[in-house]
Amino acid sequence: MKNKLSIGVVAISLISMGSWAAGKPQKPEISMALSPDIQLALSACRDQPSPLPRLQCYDQAWHPEIKAISKDKADETWRQIMAQEQQRTSDDPPLMLRELKNTSGQPVLMITTPSLEHSFTRAILAVSCVENITRMQIVFYQLQGSGESALTLRTDRNDINSRWFWRSSGYRLESSRGLSGIAEIQQLIGGTTLTILTGKETLNGLSFRLNNLQTTLQPLRKACHW
Repeated sequence: MKNKLSIGVVAISLISMGSWAAGKPQKPEISMALSPDIQLALSACRDQPSPLPRLQCYDQAWHPEIKAISKDKADETWRQIMAQEQQRTSDDPPLMLRELKNTSGQPVLMITTPSLEHSFTRAILAVSCVENITRMQIVFYQLQGSGESALTLRTDRNDINSRWFWRSSGYRLESSRGLSGIAEIQQLIGGTTLTILTGKETLNGLSFRLNNLQTTLQPLRKACHW
């Protein structure tokens, strides 16, 4: 009888402990499932000071194949825009202006700004002057489309209906060049935020800061003579 009582007490204790453990939130042992290479890559990403490069770093750590695909598909313009934004520091303004040279040795003036954090898709808005041609583009980390897309460019001042064109095998969306493209950029001046409205779900609601656009554009306008 004494032995049966002891066994019963032990059983009740084990059941109680099991119930307590089931009710207590358990910290997931994520690191146990990660390879040493991924753990090392994720650790290095924490030291990246700029938000956009840090997010890209995490993407490449989890999915290294993304980097390989991007190199195969993207063109020089895509790489220039991505490279410029990766140099962003916490001290840079939302609209970052830099001067660089393309592979032909021609000077390039470029303004870039990353999409806002609430946007469904990560992207970079770029306005550039290359060989006296003004371009406004959005580049993406993953393939997004082909052909052309109808867009509404919405600021807190107005709506601009337009058609943009897919370049770089679907990694880059570009406005018309020349006077019509310049006219679109001019209509963005004075706005604080640009939001893309379109029927494509992954692009709809994509937003960028436009703070101080008029001042930031001045060197680029001078270089492209408008």
